[in-house]
Amino acid sequence: MYTVTEIILFIALILSIAYAAFLERWASAWGKVIERIGNTRKVEEIGLSVIIPFRNEETKIAACIQSLQAQVEYKSNVEFIFVDDNSDDRSAELVVQLIESDSRFCLVKSSGNGKKDALRVGIGQSKFDFIITLDSDCLVGVNWLNQIQKELQNTQCDFLILPVFVRRPSSFLGDLAYTEWLSLISVTGGSALSNAALMCNGANLVFRKKLYHLYDRPNEHSVSSGDDMFLMIEAKKVGQVAYSASLQSAAWTDLPNGFRSFIEQRVRWAGKSKKFGDKSILLFGALILVLQLILLLLVALNCVWGGNWLNLLGLFLIKLLFEYRLLSGMSRVFNIPWSFTSFVAMSLLHPFYTIFVALLSLVYKPSW
Repeated sequence: MYTVTEIILFIALILSIAYAAFLERWASAWGKVIERIGNTRKVEEIGLSVIIPFRNEETKIAACIQSLQAQVEYKSNVEFIFVDDNSDDRSAELVVQLIESDSRFCLVKSSGNGKKDALRVGIGQSKFDFIITLDSDCLVGVNWLNQIQKELQNTQCDFLILPVFVRRPSSFLGDLAYTEWLSLISVTGGSALSNAALMCNGANLVFRKKLYHLYDRPNEHSVSSGDDMFLMIEAKKVGQVAYSASLQSAAWTDLPNGFRSFIEQRVRWAGKSKKFGDKSILLFGALILVLQLILLLLVALNCVWGGNWLNLLGLFLIKLLFEYRLLSGMSRVFNIPWSFTSFVAMSLLHPFYTIFVALLSLVYKPSW
């Protein structure tokens, strides 16, 4: 007769194997990236409309504009549309001052309220077939547009996921958040490179304009986030999704300022996941949530009733090993540094953090 702990341990083992299979597939995809880097073919220049919504970003928006003005060898077939989402600081004034001598730039006022409305206004003003969305607190390198054009030429895709990196903080707690962000990049790129994209980030993203107008989303207006994930899901149905594994196409930003902002961002992400109809996203999300719950339950049962801690340690080592393979694969491609100590700490804390965010998303709805 099996005990309750043994039954739960067996379920945890099955779920851990399934989780490891996902991660191994994505780690293998990262391993194949280097073979494809540099294989480009030249076709006609692609027109690009870059939409940058902003609200109260007077301390950061100047640096964003300067990084866009520094784009090399890309003087035509591009427009930069800044959309003022009802700012009450000097953001709009700074934009006007900085773009007045560059005809590629323009400033428009959002007719609604919130980032979703600002994006709609910007896309409505755009004249090219490919839309790039960029957050106003992001910086890009001088070859950003060139690399995006190369990726679009090579992949012939309808939806291109671009990497978004954060600057590494100096504190240990900050480094935990930094490591967690890198793990999200690992999953984002690994899943997309395996032709089963699970995530994307509207802070740095490319899609065809016709894809944006292709479908109605009445059930999504209440979700306090952008249209990035919903667009990706639609692209998986009707078009081709690709991922840019090049550091030149990356955008750089900072982690949310403070613990509350960090948690609110994660709660927004968790809150909109309930609206997704993509089976692969829901399956992986459910796998993560149930596995973390069972691991925490096993810890509690071992503390209360006693048990074989070696079995539980084995499960955590399986989790740790395959998460390490995935993160290492991504970091080799991008040459991004990270701390093994922070990685281990984040992996051990992840079950507690995941359950906390999931529960909080049921009762708390942060604004956008």
